[in-house]
Amino acid sequence: MEWIETIIGKENHVIAWWQVGIRGFLMFFVAWVLVRIAGIRTFGKRSAIDIITLFMLGAMLARPIPGTVPFLPTVFAALIVVCLHRLLAVLAYHWKGFGKIIKGKNVVIYENGDFCKDIMSRHSITEEEVIESVRKCLHTEDLSHVEKVYFEPSGRINVLTKTIARESSGREV
Repeated sequence: MEWIETIIGKENHVIAWWQVGIRGFLMFFVAWVLVRIAGIRTFGKRSAIDIITLFMLGAMLARPIPGTVPFLPTVFAALIVVCLHRLLAVLAYHWKGFGKIIKGKNVVIYENGDFCKDIMSRHSITEEEVIESVRKCLHTEDLSHVEKVYFEPSGRINVLTKTIARESSGREV
């Protein structure tokens, strides 16, 4: 273990500029391994557990670089966070009820020509935001082409048009 201290510096001691560089270099690869373990879904859907994992990893992995916290215990703690994320994702996949608790579920915010104002209020979504999403997706503000609008757990607003609804597919904004 002495060679590790020579390369990355002793914990709770002043470390040299080149040891800070080596710590940054190593932490890049530690982060890469942890992201590979966490899986690509961490960056795709951005559910609540994904966001928490990203924030925690960012906060944790930056601190050992200048030597303010011990290097290896921090890497271990980051690994625990990533493994917890994977465990929750696997449980959510296998038990749909648990998945809805962890990830949330989509809600309809516009249907049959009417805004669902109570649901929109609960999620702090304005009519203007719904129209903006329709405009981005359909290049029009005409809601007559819209069958439903969903607010997804990821924070995205998805528009389902009447034509596409019959084909059972939708557009994502």
